[in-house]
Amino acid sequence: MDINNNMDVRLLTNITNRAQNNANINHARNNPLSEDLQAMNTTVEQVDPSRTWRISDGENAQSLQAMIQQSNRQTEAFRQMVERLLLNQANRTSVVNGQLMVEIDEATRAQAQADIAEDGFFGVEQTSQRLFDFAVAFAGDDPERLAVMRDAVLRGFAAAERAWGGNLPEISHQTLEATMNLFDQHLERINEGREATAAVAAS
Repeated sequence: MDINNNMDVRLLTNITNRAQNNANINHARNNPLSEDLQAMNTTVEQVDPSRTWRISDGENAQSLQAMIQQSNRQTEAFRQMVERLLLNQANRTSVVNGQLMVEIDEATRAQAQADIAEDGFFGVEQTSQRLFDFAVAFAGDDPERLAVMRDAVLRGFAAAERAWGGNLPEISHQTLEATMNLFDQHLERINEGREATAAVAAS
């Protein structure tokens, strides 16, 4: 695997430096939100999901265009976050599997193993839940908007595979499947709620 082309350069630099210094890569555990996630949190705080893709009769075309542009930026930022998270996950898997072209000490390998474990920060459950939570923060219960964010996950996965230079590790495929399941379950709950509301209104 070509490290320069297929790995997250920043993460690889951190891994290499820590390996040479006989340290471990516990940044993710000690700092639960990476810089990427902190940036996304800031974006989420600035968004009012109830206004996303909605305008009143009095708002003009310029306002609509601005809202569409904002929505597109949010979607692209989310897609990029998906790509980065999956690459981070894949990078740690490479550390565990000894696939890096650098010498890794046991403490580093052990931390990477903990990160991608079933209950780890980059494990399937936490990573898929994190992706889904960000998507819902943007989309709320709007099925159309949720569909856009769901597609952004798929595009982020595809972009991560291109950056990786081939198929991502199995853990990343499991994470994608788990994330899609969360979207499907959420949409099912929304539909059930709407049907229940309609039934009450009709009675």
